[in-house]
Amino acid sequence: PDTAPAADTAPPPPPAAPTTNTDAINAEVARQLAAMKSSAYTHTTFVDEAKGIYNYDCSGFVAYALNRAYPAGFATIRAALGSDMHPKAAEFESFFETMPLGGSKAGWMRVARVSDLRKGDIVAWVQPVENPNGNTGHIMFVDGAPTVSKRAGEMIVPIVDATSSPHGPSDTRTTALGKGAVGLIVNSAGAPTGFYWTGGYSSAGYSTPISLGRAL
Repeated sequence: PDTAPAADTAPPPPPAAPTTNTDAINAEVARQLAAMKSSAYTHTTFVDEAKGIYNYDCSGFVAYALNRAYPAGFATIRAALGSDMHPKAAEFESFFETMPLGGSKAGWMRVARVSDLRKGDIVAWVQPVENPNGNTGHIMFVDGAPTVSKRAGEMIVPIVDATSSPHGPSDTRTTALGKGAVGLIVNSAGAPTGFYWTGGYSSAGYSTPISLGRAL
């Protein structure tokens, strides 16, 4: 008769170390999501790693993650903007917008088409003038490959961000930090021209400057 194979008693291998800056960003985002015990949306960043407290707004979250995972790249953004403070969402957008579509600068690339986005990329937009809310805009990390929406001219992008307004019924968050999906409006070349706050659901779409960035 057949015999059962011997049980494998070897310990599991350690997780692979990040091999690219994008890998490091994804690992840091996953680490914060796993470590978070509470998270509040606030324009002043306060993080207590020991207690699992992550309080920040969208740009505070992105800045905190980049400073840990890709400090050299984060430093180049701050230097380009001439600020020692963490950049706001619109400032991130303006940094990426200085590059030609598909071009690169100082450790970063501007992704040309929404369909080319991949996990760990950055989406940043300027707050639309017709929808003022006191913020300069919004910024988030991409959490997976975009998909084509049933709505014409829209790509649905899974994201991780910090917000006080969840992105619709599929949003996972119970606090500020969490996962959701936004809808990016694209032109005939596939470049972003605006957004729906909740991909595939929001009735109102907004045209506004929007840029896509990738760590190199």
